[in-house]
Amino acid sequence: MKTLRLLGGLLALGAGAVAAGWLLTHGETARLRAERDRLEQERRQLQEVVNRLTTERRVAEVIVTDQQHDPQGNVTQTEIQFIQLDRAGHPLPPRSFRLPGSVLYFDGLVIKFADEFVQAGDPLRGQSILLFRRIFSEVVAPQDGLPIDEPGRVPDPFRLGDKPGEFEQRLWKRFWSYVTDPAAAKEEGIRVAQGEAVYAPMTTGQRWTLTLEADGGLNLHITAPATVPAKGR
Repeated sequence: MKTLRLLGGLLALGAGAVAAGWLLTHGETARLRAERDRLEQERRQLQEVVNRLTTERRVAEVIVTDQQHDPQGNVTQTEIQFIQLDRAGHPLPPRSFRLPGSVLYFDGLVIKFADEFVQAGDPLRGQSILLFRRIFSEVVAPQDGLPIDEPGRVPDPFRLGDKPGEFEQRLWKRFWSYVTDPAAAKEEGIRVAQGEAVYAPMTTGQRWTLTLEADGGLNLHITAPATVPAKGR
């Protein structure tokens, strides 16, 4: 009888130990799962921040539609279609420009916001914004370039709604004061405000894409090679 009681006690003790072990293991598993979920959430948030900081969005397409040449085969004039894109990436009505020369410059005013706004995906300051100013060439001086967007006006591709808000209007009306007054720029969350120009020699049939980095500036990429051989070559 005593042996049976001892055996029963041992069995009960063993069962208790197993139960305690199960509870401990179950609790540890739950803790590890919660920690794993937390780390995964942090990883996703960090990836979103990286994506916002490294995103490069298309802002315009350039199609080289025609070129004129002199008897020696040198390009004397280049004609392009310039197509800006709205915030959703949809094309706006194309505009045609014709300039002497073959090296075209695309000049714009760029506002780059502080990284914390870009990281947070701020609706107004979550990405750099741009106002295309003019197009000129290696033959045409900047001051004689062809105008694109109206100075001081909120560019259509960067409007948040049908009508520009007060903040958007203020950014462009006071652009040059932000360039020369760091304190005023900082109050608006602006990291850099400056003019930028990108350029390249162009050939009939080529297609180029202008992009704007979320926390950076303006870039020019060739996206389709020339389909028509240059005359005289």
